[in-house]
Formats: sequence, C-alpha cells, structure tokens
Amino acid sequence: MEGYLLVFKDPLSITKHGDVKYLVLTEGTLFIYSDPPNQCNSTLLQSIPLTQSRLHVVPIIHLNLFRVIVEKSKKDYTMLLCMASTKKCVESWCLRLKNWNRFCFHIPIQCGVDTSEPELLKKLWDDQLENEEKSFVKQELRKGGIPNQSFLKRSLAQLRSPAAWL
Repeated sequence: MEGYLLVFKDPLSITKHGDVKYLVLTEGTLFIYSDPPNQCNSTLLQSIPLTQSRLHVVPIIHLNLFRVIVEKSKKDYTMLLCMASTKKCVESWCLRLKNWNRFCFHIPIQCGVDTSEPELLKKLWDDQLENEEKSFVKQELRKGGIPNQSFLKRSLAQLRSPAAWL
C-alpha cells in the first residue's frame, strides 16, 4: 500500500501543522518519505516496524482521518494521525494496516498517488478546519455567547482531538 497522506505533527490534533508525506507499507514496515521513493529528491523520514508490536488503527471516517498507534511496550510507542483524500482511501489504509501480515506478499495497491494529491489534501484540511470552526461558533451563539476575534482563536485550541468530534 502506498500513497500521499497528510501527516499531522501532533497526533492528537488536526489544528496543528500537517505535512503531506508519501507513505509506503511493505513487508511489515511503514516507511514515511518526503516524496515518492522513485524520485531523486525523495528522502526517508521515518520507518516504523510493525512486527513484534501491538498495532491499533482508529478510523475517523467522516473526517477522512485515521490514527495509527504502534505499541512496542507501555512506554515505547509511535502514534500517527493521517488524513486521506477520500473515505475509500481511509478504509483501504486501515484494512491494509490492520492486516499487514496477510497482504505483505501481494502486489502493492496505490491509493492517492496522483501529483495533484498534495494540493487536494491541503485544501481538504483547510475546508474541514473552517467547517469545524463555524459549527463551534454556531454552538456558542445558541448558548447566548457572542464570539469575538479572540474567541475564534481560542475555539481552535479547543478543537484538539478529532476523537472528541465523534
């Protein structure tokens, strides 16, 4: 499985900065590249072995997000929060990650490998943040509060965890 995903710097928040990365899942290891590995300017940023570890994959389908937690022990774990361009891509990534040992010798599937994918992911992220901010302001207006500019800045800080939106 390989393709472009938006990977957030803070795995618990989509309001923080996220970068478009190229992820490759092959033979029990998740590789994170800056660009597709067949390009000359591509660099390997991180490799996460899935073998001998407990893997948790949490899909958040309505936001095109999924969270991956690779736990080697209680204190040694890696967490990623990723956004795909479509719900189908989210489902494919979650299925392939959960069952990586079943698919490791199959022909790799490409999902979101278009050159237009990075721009699409950035636009999708901006649109979702804007929609979440608008719904948060509407909730405050229903409560009787009047949001001002500083309130909007604080409201983004309160939109920390995508799991809280479920």
